[in-house]
Amino acid sequence: RMEDALAYGRELEQMAEKAWEEGFLFLAYGDKTTAEAVLQGQIYSIRVENSSYSGGAHPNSYTDGELFDLEMGQYIDPAQVADDPVAFQLGGTELLLAKADEQDAEIRSGYYPEYADVISHWYDGTVLFDGEGMTVVYSPYELGPYAMGTVELKASYEELAQLLGPGGLERLGLAEEEAQDPGGI
Repeated sequence: RMEDALAYGRELEQMAEKAWEEGFLFLAYGDKTTAEAVLQGQIYSIRVENSSYSGGAHPNSYTDGELFDLEMGQYIDPAQVADDPVAFQLGGTELLLAKADEQDAEIRSGYYPEYADVISHWYDGTVLFDGEGMTVVYSPYELGPYAMGTVELKASYEELAQLLGPGGLERLGLAEEEAQDPGGI
């Protein structure tokens, strides 16, 4: 991901040099990409943030992510974390739609009409796990206009426990916590 960002940065540099040579001195170009990884159990959540500007009303920005399973030694689909991937996808959709409806009125009023369909495919997007739970990130333009910004829908492990199943909790390093706290997570 960072190599792709670097390649785009080099293209942007060439665009800026060409604009300069053609006399467009007032154009500003910029590109910034950052990445962070969080290890939760055997799953690394890798978050990549990008913002680039090559003219226009505002920069283009997005958040992307990957999940890497250390035990499997490969990148995985978010649904693979759970014992029953299909149940996790369906239950996650219900939970995330409820979370979207809990957002403040200003955000809810900006949702595109098809926002529920976009959310129902949450597992195809940026899904991250950390010590708090699962975060699904929607970049500008995914759920609504640029002015809405990035929308993050978060679900706690307590809300996700049944959807993940015992193996899912173990993959996320939470099985020990559950064993120590018989009342739940």
